[in-house]
Amino acid sequence: MYKVYVKTDETGRIVSINSDAFLPDTDGWTQIDEGEGDKFHHAQGNYLPKSIMTDQGIYQYKLVNGKVTERTAEEIQAEIDAIPPPPPDPLQVTQKAATVMFRALAQTDVIKPADALENRQMFDDWSVRIGTTATIGEYLRYEDGLYRVQQEHTIQAHQPPSVHTAALYTRVQEPGSGPEPWVQGQSYAKGVEVIHNGGVWLSGVDNNVWEPGAAGVFYNIWKRVRDA
Repeated sequence: MYKVYVKTDETGRIVSINSDAFLPDTDGWTQIDEGEGDKFHHAQGNYLPKSIMTDQGIYQYKLVNGKVTERTAEEIQAEIDAIPPPPPDPLQVTQKAATVMFRALAQTDVIKPADALENRQMFDDWSVRIGTTATIGEYLRYEDGLYRVQQEHTIQAHQPPSVHTAALYTRVQEPGSGPEPWVQGQSYAKGVEVIHNGGVWLSGVDNNVWEPGAAGVFYNIWKRVRDA
């Protein structure tokens, strides 16, 4: 005959179970049963129908009036919910701080648009910012492009960066990509070249939505630099 013992903590949760065959000293242990066979001889892995702890390390049994009782799902869940979150990963903290710093430097033009474009993964995708406030100068990714905010506004799902929202966003042009045909309604940044009416035009201002060479468009807004 083998005797089965359990040890409990101050709340009555069973924290260990074993047979007297492996306990030279049973001081502090409580006998709960006795019998023959592996269930009693190797009680650690055979006596209880479930493991003594959950995957989260929560004890699944308690001792009530000398009887082993399975703890309720509510009791176990309450302890799981009370487990403190793990400490932040130092590498993730460092990467997050670097991202915040890069964005701040880009917004204040310490980091130039060409470098911002090269590191576009550092910026939020436009879609995850819907419902938040976009501030002047910050960058957002949208589809295959990087856009700079021209007006502070609340980002709306029906107003993505496009030629229809030129007053809100300016697309950052790929360095060395060469001038592209001017598109009516598109907003162009200062220093961007476009092709229009047989010429290459250089934008002299940010958020430039004027037509190159049109009547009333001043020389400092679009400057014809060469033939297309």
